[in-house]
Amino acid sequence: MIYLDNASTTYIYPEVIEKIYDILKNNWGNPSNIYSFGFKSKEIIDGARITIAKCIGAKPENIFFTSGSSEGNAWALKQGTKCLCSPYEHHNITENANSIIADEDYLERTLNQDWTTKSYLKQEYKNWVYSHMLVSNETGEIFDVNPLFKQAKQLEMFTHCDMTQALSNVPIYMDKFPDVDMATFSGHKVHAPKGVGFVYISDKVLEKHYDENKPEFRLEPLIYGGIQERNLRAGTENIAYIAGLAIAVDRATSEGMLKNITCIHLRQFAKEKLNNSNLDYYIVEGKHNIASTFTFCLKNIESEVIQNMLSEKNIFIGTGSACGDGTMSVSETLKYMEVPIEYIHGEIRLSFDLTTTEEDIDTAINAIEECYEQLQ
Repeated sequence: MIYLDNASTTYIYPEVIEKIYDILKNNWGNPSNIYSFGFKSKEIIDGARITIAKCIGAKPENIFFTSGSSEGNAWALKQGTKCLCSPYEHHNITENANSIIADEDYLERTLNQDWTTKSYLKQEYKNWVYSHMLVSNETGEIFDVNPLFKQAKQLEMFTHCDMTQALSNVPIYMDKFPDVDMATFSGHKVHAPKGVGFVYISDKVLEKHYDENKPEFRLEPLIYGGIQERNLRAGTENIAYIAGLAIAVDRATSEGMLKNITCIHLRQFAKEKLNNSNLDYYIVEGKHNIASTFTFCLKNIESEVIQNMLSEKNIFIGTGSACGDGTMSVSETLKYMEVPIEYIHGEIRLSFDLTTTEEDIDTAINAIEECYEQLQ
């Protein structure tokens, strides 16, 4: 099997599987119980919280466990009546009924309004959330988010950053993002299982939330009904997956520099391979990109067709043009990036990790070329 879709999901580290099995077998007590069997489970969760906090330059009390980034994103959006978001966000943000998509100059234009208009908007936006991802899951573009969050704070918005695709691809130290109130992360992007993730909540937000004299700053839980996660996320904790998540995050972040060096080489190899092919392609990238994701578009082709043809050869790639129901749609991200119309349906995303080889990429692009010529 040749697997080049790591931006979608990753294999689970063997040591993570071993840890999960051990806990499922030996430490399945409820961490909310005060007897020793339950307390052992609580110790496992607390240890995982400490490990993950160190990996992103945060404190353990900043970390709250969730089922993944979809839950984390929904929780962030719950903190306002509306969400102003970038066009690049994951669909679970852009398709939320309370979301309004705005271009990246919108905040600056708002702040440049006359005093009366700006004063009115400031009152309006203080109950809003501003959301912008750090790294695009579709193209791998790294965004300069700090100026945007600073502008959002000038309008008194609650700020959220989806860092799902950034974890292990760029160094993350939360003190480098001083205007981020909440950030979301998912385990299955860094070799942990699906169904587990975590949220970072800043000190500034938590201090206000737990201040009895400031009830207007209370964080709104997404899931009610339990004391878990400091009364902010109800539900009996998934002890085994949380422990596995900590192991995966620790290893993935510690290998981040090696991964980056390896993927820089693989990305350049893929570019050269494309350049020497007979494919009619358009490379999609921003000013700055993570090395592990390489996106290009083929002319006058539906990429899902090529994806299906490749799967029959045991080669698995990512695309961006298909919905879950199999109907073809144009990527909003590519539309915003003004990819030419004749290329926009042919989006191919190759995403690498430390197990990817030049031979994998060589074989995959040769197969893409064969499929492309056949379709032409």
